[in-house]
Amino acid sequence: ANTSTIMYCHTNKDAIGTAACKSDEDVVATTAGVESADNNVYIKGIVQSSASGQTVAAVYAGVYSASGKLLGFVGGGCSIAGLQDIVYTMDLNGYEETDIYLINVTKNNYVFSPDEAEIGADVTDDDIEVIDAAVANTKGIQEYISDGQTYMLAYEYLPKLDMVLYITDTENEIY
Repeated sequence: ANTSTIMYCHTNKDAIGTAACKSDEDVVATTAGVESADNNVYIKGIVQSSASGQTVAAVYAGVYSASGKLLGFVGGGCSIAGLQDIVYTMDLNGYEETDIYLINVTKNNYVFSPDEAEIGADVTDDDIEVIDAAVANTKGIQEYISDGQTYMLAYEYLPKLDMVLYITDTENEIY
């Protein structure tokens, strides 16, 4: 695969015939991910599809010659819009200041965030601390201060998914 490799099939008919990878860096990163992944199936994470513009969970698998040489990769993306809608419309029992986050630990990016622009983006330094605590302790609670208010954050590491789920709210609303 390279930047001149084209898509031969896609659910978005306008994407057929367009470049499968938009940059050399993307080709290198995806190839490295495929070659190092278990069974050569690389779960890239939550990304914006260059073909459809949708936020998708992206997965790639290597395509090999009979001698075992990597020729390229095939990929797919599953829209997460329905899952996002479920998370964003969850009944939080009247807790109006509650925020829910889901973080991909391997990629250090947001799978879900109250700020839709953050989905797929790299996590902040503050969230690195939450990830480290969750991986080390599986679950727990932290307190922090932001804009003069005390917040409480409950986290849990989901090892089978290699993700951290955390919920945060103001101490005032919780109590």
